[in-house]
Amino acid sequence: MTAINAEYIAAFRQRSPNRAASPDCLTTASGCPELACRRKREAELRTTVTRTFEEAREIGRSVRRHRSTVDVMEASDRQTDLDRVQDRALQIKNLYDDMNQAQRGRTWTREEFTLGFTGDVGDLAKLVMAQEGARDMPGGRQALGHELADCLWAVLVLASEYDIDLAAEFDRTMDQLSTAIKAQLNGA
Repeated sequence: MTAINAEYIAAFRQRSPNRAASPDCLTTASGCPELACRRKREAELRTTVTRTFEEAREIGRSVRRHRSTVDVMEASDRQTDLDRVQDRALQIKNLYDDMNQAQRGRTWTREEFTLGFTGDVGDLAKLVMAQEGARDMPGGRQALGHELADCLWAVLVLASEYDIDLAAEFDRTMDQLSTAIKAQLNGA
């Protein structure tokens, strides 16, 4: 006799002290109304659990479909935002070109622009060091934000100059990084 059956016998004896509980009563519902009721409740519970599980699985499918739709919409929004930011960056580059043409008689080449970007990255590195307490530089977070924006501006202009779809390349690169990192985590 299992421990569970012993519990049912004890429970049955408590409810019906004048009736003898036999092991047969626990294996068949005949002659044992408590067991028949319990088995009915168990069957109802299994049905409810099965239905709930199926509903949860359908909700999961629905969430995945919704998430895919949201991902596409977010990607579209990111593209729109990036397009807006890149358009603004190109407006400023055109102003610089006009100024350089007027002052120097020529505009910067892509190589010169890249050298300017390299200088901005160097300035950014100094500001990060200052934020971390390794260097003294004026400007604080405001200067750091300005330099990050300068670097972003240069990346956006270079992407345009070389006809790179930055949003698509960003997503592709992030997907590659995600896959590589997850593979390393799973292999570790």
